Amino acid sequence: MSTGAVKRPPAACMPKAAAVAATDRRLGPARANLIARAYRWVVRCVRRGLPPLRAVCNAPVDPERPCEARGTRRALTLAALALPGIAHAVEVEDAGLLSSHYEEGGRSVWRGPTGTVKELAPIRVDSLQAGTGIRLTDRLKLAFTYLQDTWSGATPILTSPEAFLTVSGASAFPLSSGRTSRDLVPYGLNASGQRVPQPALVHMMTSASAETRRQAVATLTREWNEAALDVGVGLSEEPDFSSRFGQVNARWDFNQKLTSLTAGASYTQSNIDANLGPPTTWTDYGLYKDAPSGPRVTSVTVDGVTVQKFSGERSDWSASLGLKQVLDRNTTLSMGLTHISESGFLANPYKLVMLGFADPSTPPVLFNGLLVTRVFNVAESRPSRRNEWALNAALARYFAAPDAALRMSYRYAQDDWGIRSHTLEGAWSQALRRGWLVTPRVRYYSQTAADFYQPYFLLLQRAPVNAQGTLDFGRVPLQYYSSDHRLSGYGAVSGGLMVSKRFASGLRLEAGLEHYVHAGGLKLGGGEDSYADFKYWVFNLGLALDLTAASAVQAGERQRYAALGDHAHHSDDASEPHHADHLGGLLPAGVMGGDFMDQAGAFMLGYRFSLSRQAGRVLRGTQPASDADIAANACGAVGCTVAPKQMSMRMHMLDLMYAPADWFNLMAMFQFMDMDMTMRPLEGTVASGGGEHAHAGHDHHASGGPGDTSIGALFRLWSTGSQSLHFGLGISIPTGAVNKKTGAGEYLDYGMQLGSGTWDLQPSLTYNGRSGRWFWGTQLSGTKRLQSANRSGYALGDLFQATAWTGRSLTDWLAVTVRGLRTIQDAIDGQFNGPQMLMGPPDFPGNYGGRFSDLGLGLSFAVPGRAAHGDRINLEWLQPIGDSVNGYQLERSGSLSLNWRMMF
Repeated sequence: MSTGAVKRPPAACMPKAAAVAATDRRLGPARANLIARAYRWVVRCVRRGLPPLRAVCNAPVDPERPCEARGTRRALTLAALALPGIAHAVEVEDAGLLSSHYEEGGRSVWRGPTGTVKELAPIRVDSLQAGTGIRLTDRLKLAFTYLQDTWSGATPILTSPEAFLTVSGASAFPLSSGRTSRDLVPYGLNASGQRVPQPALVHMMTSASAETRRQAVATLTREWNEAALDVGVGLSEEPDFSSRFGQVNARWDFNQKLTSLTAGASYTQSNIDANLGPPTTWTDYGLYKDAPSGPRVTSVTVDGVTVQKFSGERSDWSASLGLKQVLDRNTTLSMGLTHISESGFLANPYKLVMLGFADPSTPPVLFNGLLVTRVFNVAESRPSRRNEWALNAALARYFAAPDAALRMSYRYAQDDWGIRSHTLEGAWSQALRRGWLVTPRVRYYSQTAADFYQPYFLLLQRAPVNAQGTLDFGRVPLQYYSSDHRLSGYGAVSGGLMVSKRFASGLRLEAGLEHYVHAGGLKLGGGEDSYADFKYWVFNLGLALDLTAASAVQAGERQRYAALGDHAHHSDDASEPHHADHLGGLLPAGVMGGDFMDQAGAFMLGYRFSLSRQAGRVLRGTQPASDADIAANACGAVGCTVAPKQMSMRMHMLDLMYAPADWFNLMAMFQFMDMDMTMRPLEGTVASGGGEHAHAGHDHHASGGPGDTSIGALFRLWSTGSQSLHFGLGISIPTGAVNKKTGAGEYLDYGMQLGSGTWDLQPSLTYNGRSGRWFWGTQLSGTKRLQSANRSGYALGDLFQATAWTGRSLTDWLAVTVRGLRTIQDAIDGQFNGPQMLMGPPDFPGNYGGRFSDLGLGLSFAVPGRAAHGDRINLEWLQPIGDSVNGYQLERSGSLSLNWRMMF
């Protein structure tokens, strides 16, 4: 609604606070209250239909009694008067980006009877977290957080003694009786039921292709003078697990804000939908097969292949109370109580337990009277409910002389599974000169084992099998059992160091490293044997931006220059917000290297995100290819059995640019990638008949982590004020992995690798023009591979792009763009130099590259509260309009790009 649509009532009729709010350019508490009242009224009108709204807007005002106009009319009028100030008051307050890498090691894993079994890669996790906070009013804030992490590597699936023997010889691993009729003879149990010395326990490992989890959270915060309320909702998705959650947290301040009471509650609903792979003869999921209700395992057909699918649900509640007390000007004490209640399926569908049954009526055989034992590998069974209570206390103390702070905390927790845990943690934060902060920290953790945990189970009785020879779970004398080492008794020690640097503009950079050691011997009083020991390390790198601090610094700088007189108006200092109007400021989101800062000392921080999808038909050149054509010709003499069904690629990029001079810019770009692909069997092939397909029997695989890093420079060649031309020269550093593999140790296809693996030259030439509200530009760019092959044996094809765009500023804060793009890329040169599963078109280097045409539509928004600095958020959708592919490739669906740039 525009303010001109409503007649303004006499000022005398307006409450004093409302009158001030209607004219004040800043949105204070009075205006916030006013808008809230008007908003509630508008909601009621909308719910009742638009005619009442129109009637109120058109209702006459009695000139003799203006102050007795309908309250709804006055509320709407005051809201209209306040609307111009809302957009002015909304501003982005803060933003942050954090990347981390996690890697395990040091596990005791089974290497086979002769020690020749290949050791699988340990778990690795690459994570990215981004967040921002938006100040809606001086008392209302909205925050968004996005998190994604990609997991890869092997994890323990089963624990057992290292050696198992059959009557006829050595067995590679404990087999289910369903696979062989030969009974197994493990070490460890004699005719009297006594355990005897046995070989070391080891983990059986399992590995699958990488998976990516994505989580998004939105939190609304309302503040009062002595209280605050947070309400948050979120969702988390991964291929086999999804959850929805909500949370509420409140804070009350007392005693002149020296005492604070906090309370919180949360609820999470989760669904487990795991693909356990094709049925096997060595794993028995009979506990959950065909269950009438609750968690269950069923056999389903996916794209013609029979797999076992697990489904289950769980719910989690939590509630907490906390108290924080300021003891003196340098010391605070906080205490808290937390209760967590979990119900539903609380086990891990991928974790197995070895159940051994030794029949005492069978005569002992071999090896000093050890009993013949039948062994079954079964899914773990945990209780369907768990309740946990936790108490925590923390003391923080600031020391003025060294300008440092000490924080110590203790937490005790216990649950009804029998686990008791203690956590001690300490951190020392030392401030150094010029904004540096160094924080070393140490943590100790110890827990007892769950009541139903054992590394494996040996029972002195005949195996309770049914007529089919499979385990009858109704006669197993154990209700709950698990061999997950996370439920064992163990201790852990970790130490870390975080270093951060604060800049005057409100920017803070931080880096951290943590090393963790998990060992049974570290438990208070002693714990498990060393078989469960492992270690990990985490490295993280983060960037945080306080835009309110940056704005305050820049406002102070502007006042200082204004005080110097008229000549200060011509200063080139970067603190002056001239960036909004420079050429290239309204680029389409998908154009990189097209912006140029013509003010010496200027700095730009940008975040880019792009999502590209392929789905639908497989093209051969420009035409769709049939399954028979793909099977016969797309994979050479090998022949294809599968084809890609869909592929998604996501790229997150941190974009940094600095102008040492008005004709010269330096830039650096850091990428974080993740991709996923699903496959389908080709009609008439082995895969369509039910055989394994799509890389080690899985129809889905993914990869993710840091991509390549680019550094470069831009040089201004020509500028007239309304037109400019600049040249860019960049180098791509091969920091992205090109050795991503399946769980079976075979290379993922070329498109699933995270970088090029080669040093690349990236030149560009960009022209920008502007006249009034219209702007336009064009760019030629390319990528030239400087090496003939990367460490995996191949090189991506050279790339050339030509693009042109035009746009118009509709308002001071909104612009639209139209763009055309033409891309030419050569096929891949060389091929993988290691094991690769050759099953579909993406596995062959000739099926990459081609000629592609796209049409883009975009929007450009000024960032609320930062428009004067030139900060903008750009969105663009690129729609494919013509493809001529090399070989056989999945049809492109389109791509979405987002670019958020901040100027300093």
